[in-house]
Amino acid sequence: MVVVACSAGADSTALAALLDEARADLDLRLVHVDHGIRSTEERAADHLAVTTLASWLGRPVEVVTLDLGADGVNEERARDARHAALEGVATDLAAVAIAYGHTAEDQAETVLLRLARGTGTTGAGGMSSWLPTDRGFARWRPLLRLRRADVHRFVEGEGLPTHRDHTNDDDTVRRIRARTELLPALGRLADDPVGALGRFADLATDDAVTLDRLAATSPAAALQRGTVVLVEQRAVGRLEPAIGRRVVRDALIAVTGQVPDAATTARVLGTRGPAARTLSGGIRLRADHGWWALERLPSEDRAGALDTASRPGSAPAVPADPVVEVPLDRSVSLPWPPLGLAVRVEVEPDPAAGAAGSGQIALQLPGAWTPPPIEEATDLRLPGLGADWRTLVLPTSGDVLHVRTPRAGDVLRTAAGTKRLVALFRDAGVPRALRSRWPVVASEAGCVWVPGVAADVAVAARGRASPRAVLGLVVGDARA
Repeated sequence: MVVVACSAGADSTALAALLDEARADLDLRLVHVDHGIRSTEERAADHLAVTTLASWLGRPVEVVTLDLGADGVNEERARDARHAALEGVATDLAAVAIAYGHTAEDQAETVLLRLARGTGTTGAGGMSSWLPTDRGFARWRPLLRLRRADVHRFVEGEGLPTHRDHTNDDDTVRRIRARTELLPALGRLADDPVGALGRFADLATDDAVTLDRLAATSPAAALQRGTVVLVEQRAVGRLEPAIGRRVVRDALIAVTGQVPDAATTARVLGTRGPAARTLSGGIRLRADHGWWALERLPSEDRAGALDTASRPGSAPAVPADPVVEVPLDRSVSLPWPPLGLAVRVEVEPDPAAGAAGSGQIALQLPGAWTPPPIEEATDLRLPGLGADWRTLVLPTSGDVLHVRTPRAGDVLRTAAGTKRLVALFRDAGVPRALRSRWPVVASEAGCVWVPGVAADVAVAARGRASPRAVLGLVVGDARA
């Protein structure tokens, strides 16, 4: 199934006819979006042209009527609403693509508009002829290399039904000004500005793809732990600026799912800690301990969020996390969603149970049980996670242990004396955005282990003398 966006104009009419003729095997659905902002006569003429075309082609047609209202409607709002309507139909129909009738002139106009607002190489690449989305369909522009005049001659020669939208003469619309003023002015400087801008877009796209790949494979690439996306400032500083900007841009995309504007990316790059601010679009930024931490604001705080600074200590509330009991009678992984990790538990096997899966009787050998090593994934990256105390050997004990988030007043007995967890986090360089999400293993008596940060010195000593179980931090291990 392919959804064909049909406005009743010559470009989309040609698109539908050419697809019908060239690919009879395609299941085409013509979709017309009525914004509800033009006169009744204009809208009726559009409907008639599209439905007549669908009848001639023998293809089904669907009309989606919107109610944007005449007041305050601008080209961006109308475009976004049109795309949303088409994507809704494509999703409902499980379509593989939405086909648009954009031509080479549309590409040239898009490049000019983006250059006018200071775009980078990605934006200068203009529109893609085939752009997959995360919703299962692609945005397809089969006519992107064809000239508008040639497309219109085809429509006239075939006698296809169309209706011209007279808003295309409205010079208050930026795209129309690019079409009627900028392109003719460029034509007085050099031959064929449309072709030149198209070639420029292709070159910019090639450059952008290469830079994007370098950013994605860079050691500075963003790290996501739970809902927090982190970028190391020093690592970005070692990169070429073009790649560093992309690393930060990709981190912002991971938070919101949308490409940020250049100003938002620049604000992140210009923020040094300790600092906290709310970026436009409902993004919370915290900078401390050499990291940028980005997170989506709760929905109730997101509407109308502006770019503002706030106290370094302020942060959105962390949703309540479950308190998970640590079973010491079997080996298991306990998922810890706040950081996308898991606490792995390996326990001393029960000799009476036999060798698991072998049907043999296990022999009780003399000597203490040796805790097995807990394999860490190579991507177990977490700011502040030290090389020590990534695992903890537990002694034989009747204490019931739980994994929970830190609590106010938590302390831990260390070799240097009893210390508050907040001080241990600070000394370890754990960013503030992660502290309330860090797993803590505790008993009724108090904290026992803060993975990668510290452990109760007395518990650790007893564990070495009389091992019963070993705990380790791993990446999202789902093994039972």
